[in-house]
Amino acid sequence: MIAAQLRTFVNALLALALMTLLFSALPGLRSLGRSNRQDQTATLIEKQATMEVKKKEEPPKRAPTQMLRTIQSSTRAAANRDAEGGFKFVPDLGVQGGGDVAIEDRRQVKSQVINEDEADVRPTLMAQTSVVYPPEAQKQGIEGVADFELVVDETGRVVRVDFLRLPSELFREPIYNAVIRWRFKPAQVKGVAVSVRVHQKINFSLSQTSN
Repeated sequence: MIAAQLRTFVNALLALALMTLLFSALPGLRSLGRSNRQDQTATLIEKQATMEVKKKEEPPKRAPTQMLRTIQSSTRAAANRDAEGGFKFVPDLGVQGGGDVAIEDRRQVKSQVINEDEADVRPTLMAQTSVVYPPEAQKQGIEGVADFELVVDETGRVVRVDFLRLPSELFREPIYNAVIRWRFKPAQVKGVAVSVRVHQKINFSLSQTSN
């Protein structure tokens, strides 16, 4: 009898202890559940934000018709620049053109100064002013070869004179005053007039002046 009552009492104590343990653990389980739900919600929000950013960064796709119009506009613009003496496509491209493309800037060709032997067509002297033998050089008996270079622009005018060698400084001014008036038929590269350097020599001899 006493043993049965004792067992009943022990079982009641165990049940009470188990219930106490469950009640104490219940808030923690609830917090864990809420934390998991919050993590899942945060992950979902982050994925949605990433997808929105990618959508914004992707460039809009052009329809084939729009791309065709862009190519046509670029081709017409190139043709207009060529007509104004600017850029030229070589060869000229249509919408369906292909192959390698070389772009030639005619304005850049004009602005460059090249040697006359690099031109397709060399400059031709059309009008020449004679160089006067300096009287003071004649008195001093000075003679020799004057070596100089002219820069002839795309219009055929002499725009610069570089002296390489002179018999005397007495020859510099007379030579300059004469050659600056010389006129040339311009040199050409690919049919375009260009500026070139022209090498010239003048032999000054006292025997020629005496004749």
